[in-house]
Amino acid sequence: MGNVSEKKLEKRLRLLKSARELFEKQGIAPTAIDDVVKAAGVAKGTFYLYFKDKYDLVDQLLINDIRGLLHETIASTELSGYTPSQAMLWFFEQFLEYLKTHKALATLAQKNINACFVGLADSSDEETVNDIGLLIAPLEKAGLSRAEIRLDFYFLADMLASACCDAIIGVSPFSLEETADKAKALIRSMCADTVDA
Repeated sequence: MGNVSEKKLEKRLRLLKSARELFEKQGIAPTAIDDVVKAAGVAKGTFYLYFKDKYDLVDQLLINDIRGLLHETIASTELSGYTPSQAMLWFFEQFLEYLKTHKALATLAQKNINACFVGLADSSDEETVNDIGLLIAPLEKAGLSRAEIRLDFYFLADMLASACCDAIIGVSPFSLEETADKAKALIRSMCADTVDA
């Protein structure tokens, strides 16, 4: 039975990898589902076992990438000594770097980031749950409830999605540096009550 599960996971991962490569090479709009399944070497029907449509694929790709980014960076960072603002700034900087590196996905992240946020926050994947626990530990230690933390990260994700993605894709009147600096100032201000009080 484990072999069947492994094959299913492997096919899903191939679809995600092929989609990312195609999206970054030729853009999201011109990439058809047929292109993705051909590049992944699977039947078109297999695509629909894992994704509802291309937009669900994009959401899942972003969630998968962010989950991997979170796990990779959490493993190499000791967050337990961070203040709430330091933890939020750390997350912001990690995610901003991801968006800068994957510019083609920044356009989609601009519209879909909150779906990704919900997908991560509601994840039952043990690794993701543990990583999120490590990320939010400084905020819980400062006395914030899970509901407050979720709201803070929702606003952080929304700020990234609108202002920073606009700057990354070049539709903002401000540079990415100006936008990121302002976002960091807002994060510090948002966390000031828990950090400085």
